[in-house]
Amino acid sequence: MSSVRRNPAAPLAHLLPFAAVALFGVFILAGWWSGQVSWVQPRPYDPPLPANAALGLVLLGLGPVVAAIGFRRTASLLAGCAALLGAVSFARDALGVSANWDDLLVRHERLIAGARIGQVNAGIALVLAGSGVLLAWIIQPRTRARRSVLIALSGSLIAAYGFTGAMAGRLGFARFEFWYDHARLGLGPSAALVVLGGGIVWLAALDSRGARDPGGPRWLWLPVVVAGVTTTLLFHAALRARETAYVNDTTQLTINSIATLYSSEVENQVEKLGRLGLRWTEPETVSEDAWQAEARAYFGGTPACRVVSLLTADRRARWVWPKRGNEVAEYFDHGAVPARRAAADAATAARSFAVVPLPDAPTGEAVLAVYVPMFAGDRLTGFVVGEFNFAPIFDRVDRRLNISARYRFLATISDPAAPGRRVASYGTDAPADGVDDGLRQGAAFNVYNQRLEVSLTPLPGTGDRNRAFLPTLELGSGLGVSMLLGLVVNLAQAARRRQAAAERNASMLRAENDERRRVEAQLKTTDDRLNLALDATQVGVFEWEVPSGHVIYSPSVWTSLGYDPAEMAPDIR
Repeated sequence: MSSVRRNPAAPLAHLLPFAAVALFGVFILAGWWSGQVSWVQPRPYDPPLPANAALGLVLLGLGPVVAAIGFRRTASLLAGCAALLGAVSFARDALGVSANWDDLLVRHERLIAGARIGQVNAGIALVLAGSGVLLAWIIQPRTRARRSVLIALSGSLIAAYGFTGAMAGRLGFARFEFWYDHARLGLGPSAALVVLGGGIVWLAALDSRGARDPGGPRWLWLPVVVAGVTTTLLFHAALRARETAYVNDTTQLTINSIATLYSSEVENQVEKLGRLGLRWTEPETVSEDAWQAEARAYFGGTPACRVVSLLTADRRARWVWPKRGNEVAEYFDHGAVPARRAAADAATAARSFAVVPLPDAPTGEAVLAVYVPMFAGDRLTGFVVGEFNFAPIFDRVDRRLNISARYRFLATISDPAAPGRRVASYGTDAPADGVDDGLRQGAAFNVYNQRLEVSLTPLPGTGDRNRAFLPTLELGSGLGVSMLLGLVVNLAQAARRRQAAAERNASMLRAENDERRRVEAQLKTTDDRLNLALDATQVGVFEWEVPSGHVIYSPSVWTSLGYDPAEMAPDIR
């Protein structure tokens, strides 16, 4: 700014970015005040820019414009107000300081509903505070010879933040809680910050114009490195987000596989129990020895089965297997329990099976009871009932899918009619260290009159075998390329300086050579004129160096004496 004021003929094009930022802020404020939702939130998934932040952009944009007119103190005051607004907003968001000033300019919730709609997030607040201080410093007369480096770095970082905000939606930054809560930007504010950062870099170039470096500003490598590093970090974050999405998708597929396999296990138990029920049509005529032989064969091939019972038509137990440990189940009245009676009635009406999860069996355990009716023609003669423990079923699922080696596994069974009433739960022990609960995935399924809820949390190292390490490779190579680009720009500037110095030296040598030739030509002309004058006047001239006795004669000396100059020596020692 100071260089522009010292040169009144300099163009004011550098004020265009700041004017654009100020107009954008006025546009947002007008949208809030006039109730135009499409002005403040063009896309419904973008966060709207709060009125306080819009006012800060107006102040930042007006500062350099007012300074260019000549009102430096007013411009510094505007920039300082923007810095104060940003500092208070930063404290409000980042430090949790209570401040009831978010709705001083407009009641945000009257136009757009949502939590924290009127609150300036920490990222924008930090930009307002830093830019305000920076512009107040630039507006004042130059205080340090190399302040343009800091100005260029700050402008580059602001533009990088704006570019990040513009790309965040496509790169999946919404998954990052910190970004979503403290740094999220809409497309409009992102573009405004890019323009603001570019304008500040432009001011840095004007501020360093006095150096008149032929290679350009010596800090030119800074924006290049910042742009390269920003792009690298964005791609790295995107690849990490894709990796996280892959882990989440894999986890969700595993959850679906658990539900499918659990359903298959229950279906297998139902089919076996149904085949057992088809062997009898009259429970009253079945002998205990025959029942025990059939039940023992079934029970041996069904590890999850806790007890299998043969009921009469009035829902009372006639025989159970095994008897040991199930003495309470023998002669148990299943019709006296509402859930069991409802399952038996449903199985009878459907002439098929019915499944009911029970939190308390006669043995005091949570079981899955399967009721299979038996008919003689159209007459109900009894039921075959199998009661299964959940743990063996989930153990089998765990072994087949190798879940406990990859996830912290939790499954709960509840009654769909009362989802809050948990019937049973199953979980695997897993170390708590290093487990990221943010990666937890869960889902609920209805499986044979059961509400199955499954939760999986990946353990550390899950997915390492399939990881391509592309994010790490991209990060290292991207940072290296960014540093290399900065070095190339620096070397190009140094080469340009050396070229300019060589051109200056060559120009000086050409000037000296031309001067030497001009002097030599002038001396030759003078000598020719002298010889012509001597010949015309027949005057002889000689030079005598007395200390050495060396005498030099002109040809006219010998001619005046009557000698031939060609025969005489030109000098005498």
